[in-house]
Amino acid sequence: MKKGTLLAIVGAATVASGLLLKEGFWDKNRAALLVALSVIAAGTLVRLARGLPFNSADLYELSEIQELTEAVSAIMRKLRLLLVIIVSTMLLLVLAFPIVAFLAAYGGVQPPYLEIAASAILGAMHAYVFTRMYQVILGDEDLTRLQSKFVIRAVERKQGKKFTDERAQPRTVSSSSNYGKRID
Repeated sequence: MKKGTLLAIVGAATVASGLLLKEGFWDKNRAALLVALSVIAAGTLVRLARGLPFNSADLYELSEIQELTEAVSAIMRKLRLLLVIIVSTMLLLVLAFPIVAFLAAYGGVQPPYLEIAASAILGAMHAYVFTRMYQVILGDEDLTRLQSKFVIRAVERKQGKKFTDERAQPRTVSSSSNYGKRID
């Protein structure tokens, strides 16, 4: 998924949430959304703990290990950012409307505008989290394809070496002791 698609989804969610969703929606669905965000955060933590996805470095060439390591490092950076956004979304989900009430009472800002802004921000953050989670899944699929390509290359190299070694072995041809004799 390209950045433009992510921005379009988040932008649409921002506008839709700001215009359509009010405080009552977020209050009514807060518990369910917190559970969903907690599950995504847990999955992200599990994914962060996985590490490099290969068994034996002896099977790979240096360039393959470097490419695999760079891909895993890029995914890890994205997962750390996602985790920060998830926790921020959870905090904002709990604190947004109490902050709106405080600012309306003591800040001199009109409550409808604050509510629209809070709802738009919450919608944007939720859309970002759910879209990025989908992108993490796509990234893991890409990583699996990359690893599979390297494993296939390693097996091809190993089998090629075995074939070359067999061909390098001197072959002895022996003939039968009856070779050249007449068969009656």
